[in-house]
Amino acid sequence: MIVLGKIQADLEISKILEERGLGASKAATIHIAGVIRALCDPYVPFAQGTLKNTAQVVNDAAGVGILYNTPYAHYQYTGEVYGPNIPIRDAATGTIVGYYSRKDIKKHPTGREINYSGAPMRGKQWEKRMMADRGDDVKRELARYVGGTYK
Repeated sequence: MIVLGKIQADLEISKILEERGLGASKAATIHIAGVIRALCDPYVPFAQGTLKNTAQVVNDAAGVGILYNTPYAHYQYTGEVYGPNIPIRDAATGTIVGYYSRKDIKKHPTGREINYSGAPMRGKQWEKRMMADRGDDVKRELARYVGGTYK
């Protein structure tokens, strides 16, 4: 019970939070993670689309988050080339057609930035750049979902 001057109100804070998808249910957090995942799509590096298409909202012991489930997601996110990378050359022309790394050698940062296809929209730290561009949309959607308004 909360008493404010002559006004008395019985509020069950946990019930209100639960009804709005907040608190223990995590419904609002899961919903907004899905919204963020979708809004990040145009910002995620894209060659064949594997990184972007593996994105999934997870709710586990660590909390609610977005998982990009590829072995190279971390490298793409940091924006730094990791190596050593050994060039693969076309047998006929000698031009470099790709790179590979030996499994027995631990990769390390090289200090070189990744050149992203689709830059400047697509690139490193995609969720930070998306929030800079679309953060108000995310806040508006969260307010709508929990029954509030965003000002």
